[in-house]
Amino acid sequence: MMRKLAWCQVVLTAVASLFVACSAAPPPAPIKPPAFAAPQLPRGPLPAAPWVATPCTNSTLPPGDLACVAGRPITRADFDRAWAAAEPGTTAPALLQALIDEELLAQAAAKKGLWASAVVGDAQRRAMAGEALERAMAKVTPETIAPADMQKAYRFPQIIVRYDHVDAWFVIDGQMLCCTGDAKQCSQRDEVRTCIEETGPRAKAVYAALMADPPQSSTELFARLKILGETRPDLGAAPVHFYYDKTKHYEEQKGYDVMIKEFAEAVVTMQPGQIHEPVRSAFGWHIPYLERIEPAVHKPWNDPEVRAEISRNILTPIREREAQRYVFELHRQQGVELFFDRLDAPAASGDAAEP
Repeated sequence: MMRKLAWCQVVLTAVASLFVACSAAPPPAPIKPPAFAAPQLPRGPLPAAPWVATPCTNSTLPPGDLACVAGRPITRADFDRAWAAAEPGTTAPALLQALIDEELLAQAAAKKGLWASAVVGDAQRRAMAGEALERAMAKVTPETIAPADMQKAYRFPQIIVRYDHVDAWFVIDGQMLCCTGDAKQCSQRDEVRTCIEETGPRAKAVYAALMADPPQSSTELFARLKILGETRPDLGAAPVHFYYDKTKHYEEQKGYDVMIKEFAEAVVTMQPGQIHEPVRSAFGWHIPYLERIEPAVHKPWNDPEVRAEISRNILTPIREREAQRYVFELHRQQGVELFFDRLDAPAASGDAAEP
């Protein structure tokens, strides 16, 4: 009958730059990498990957190795260890790509002086990679989000409705329904019309019971309807809200979801705290209680309040996108070549890793 619009989590993918609304709660704190020894740099020039015993090149990579990352080989042994610990559903190409990304980040960390002489194992390199990525993404703040990203987020329907809408009507709908789904289809079914006719007297009886001692709040209304529903299994209640411009006819309402005509036209004649007599629609009977009206809002994307709230909520997906760009640039700089054809059985034969 209508869809309730919610301020839910905004998602922005690097490929499609798709935004979805998100809650105003702050993003979770980033996961800290495992601690490792304080850097103790060796004397003399620092290699890009100090932990590499035998450097490689793309042209001289041994047949059993899978990639050469700026002089450090990704061996089949490296892959097999990671495969054994991978989550179910991991594919072999994705795992190899992740190992290369991790090595590129670890080498970027070494160049920034984060290497310690004790860093020799997978866990330590992973810690370095996490620290390098976290430092790079710390530069992406709400204040640095580009106007183009802000405008994309603002234009998403579930976000723009928060800042640019006509009057919003918040209703508790006491319902005795005979049909759900498409109004036109419901109105064409004989059994639905018969059900609505038979339900009419019961809906009027519920309204009379409520008006004998009118509820003073939506909480009280819910409680009363629950009690009345103990002897009327077809009686229910649902919170709904919709947008409606009283200066226009129902047929002129556009831009946002609107309730079915009979219901909407009844509600917009009410004042907050009022209960309307039963309203018949193609779905059945409604006893609306108007909880409140929120006045129209028209704020642009660059309004300081709007920008601050949107930027807080899209910061995490923006950082995810920028992290992908950061790693891609490392790939481009180092010219990494992957040998996917060397991912032979048994590890590459299945779609999922066994933990």
